[in-house]
Amino acid sequence: MIYSIPMSTSEVIHCALCKLKEPELLETLIPNVRQCLVHRHAYVRKNAIFALYSIYRVSNHLIPDAPELLYSFLLEEFDSVCKRNAFVCLSDLNRDATLSYIQDNVYQIENLDSLLQLAFVEFIRKDAQTAVTLRQQYVLLISEIIESSSNVVVYEAAITLTALSASTESMLLAGNKFVELATKEADNNVKIISLERLGELNRKSPGVLQDLCLDILGVLSTHDIDVRRKALDVTLQLITSRNVEDVVKLLKKELQRVSNASEDSAAEYRQLLVNAIHKLAIDFSEVATNVIDLLLDSIGDLTNAAAYDVITFVKEVVEKFPDLRESIIHKLIKSLPEVKSGKVFRGAFWVLGEYSLSEQCIKDAWKFVRSSIGEVPMLASEKRHLDGNAVEVDNSDTDNAESSKSKRGPVVLPDGTYATESALLPSNDSNEDANALRVRKLILSGDFYLASVLSSTLVKFVLRLGRLKTAERNLNALKAEALLIMVSILRIGESGFVARRIDEDSADRILSCIRFLTDDNDRESIEKGFLEDTKEAYKSQVETESKKQAEAQAKDLQDNAEHV
Repeated sequence: MIYSIPMSTSEVIHCALCKLKEPELLETLIPNVRQCLVHRHAYVRKNAIFALYSIYRVSNHLIPDAPELLYSFLLEEFDSVCKRNAFVCLSDLNRDATLSYIQDNVYQIENLDSLLQLAFVEFIRKDAQTAVTLRQQYVLLISEIIESSSNVVVYEAAITLTALSASTESMLLAGNKFVELATKEADNNVKIISLERLGELNRKSPGVLQDLCLDILGVLSTHDIDVRRKALDVTLQLITSRNVEDVVKLLKKELQRVSNASEDSAAEYRQLLVNAIHKLAIDFSEVATNVIDLLLDSIGDLTNAAAYDVITFVKEVVEKFPDLRESIIHKLIKSLPEVKSGKVFRGAFWVLGEYSLSEQCIKDAWKFVRSSIGEVPMLASEKRHLDGNAVEVDNSDTDNAESSKSKRGPVVLPDGTYATESALLPSNDSNEDANALRVRKLILSGDFYLASVLSSTLVKFVLRLGRLKTAERNLNALKAEALLIMVSILRIGESGFVARRIDEDSADRILSCIRFLTDDNDRESIEKGFLEDTKEAYKSQVETESKKQAEAQAKDLQDNAEHV
């Protein structure tokens, strides 16, 4: 025997939503569930919908008009959550009734609540898999819903649109919405996900989104380095010869804007920009010259790592584009006074040694080397400088002893003790002089790897001038000067004027360079080793890397291509 027990509204809802599977028990709840569909409280109506749905799923004969009840409820309900729940339940019970409700609301679909819009999108995405004939209609509906004010709805609608249609219009519409989300949404995770979706769209339909490059770069205004990295990665996939110049201009402005920024992430961001510009110049030779000028002009403002990346980039460009070599070499020489790192100097000297192919280029490079090394022999120069400072300080102490005593007394600290004061005079060296002798200072600080690279570069200069049939008198003078510089480095490397004594490997390399310059018996093999073999080795390396990149791009394109 079944008893009907009086129950409160909340108890009815609770019992209906529990895991009751016995139709006899559920049957007693149906009248109360129907009443709860018109309850004054929205949370009761919301749960009544799920109760109705659950009963129908267990035994549809108990409440055969459940789909009609849900449809009527949708027409009369005003609460957004209740309407969303009713629509979701109806979509699972009666597909035709759900589609009819959507069609009845086509003209006001933009003004519907975002919860109901999202439910529409989910239904369309699911139904379109089987209802192929309705796909075009669904595309039009999604194109309306995608203009929603809710970012969640926009994101889901954009994904659904790309799944329904591969047309250019649909891809562009979805792409624009992903760009808007990446630009306007405050959550960095949403920005990154939206940018990833753009990358997927580009792989699915190459070339369609190329007009969005500048819009995507608007994301760089955020301060999150991961978002910036993703934005640059996606943009580089969309570059063509038609838009590369505009992108380069924007990146140049961005690099100039952050050149003096002091934030912790600014250095890493500058390096990202340098790498992006580097890739553009390699892929598009028409912008290589402008890009080189920009990067070399800003090399003094970059970190050591970013500056070395610039030199690496210069190496690759001068190898790939022979017509640009001479102009790039001249620009590199002009920018070297701004370099601060020994690693960057090493890369720059290697480039000068390999690609200074004209007599004028070699002379300009030689002038910089001499100005950055300073007076030679270095050991005698440093000794004279030290002795001169000692005499100057001694004379100054003698001449100004009385005036110093009369003008000021000892400095007394707050605790009553006397402060320690230096007897040395302040240095009169200007910053300009210090900058002019940066290579010398690096060698004195113990960077003899730089000294060995410099020696090798000097050998290349002399050998190439010999091939260029330079006047013998001038050639002999430059050879003597090169030998003097190298011997000078070896001597000061063994003295106490350097921070660290010269290491054995660097000394051996410099001695070898001296022997090569003074050896006239095997000139042909020496010239081949210095002027041809090293360049051929680097050329082979560049070609191998280019081949690997081309194979990787081809594989990526094949993996992401749609099979027709």
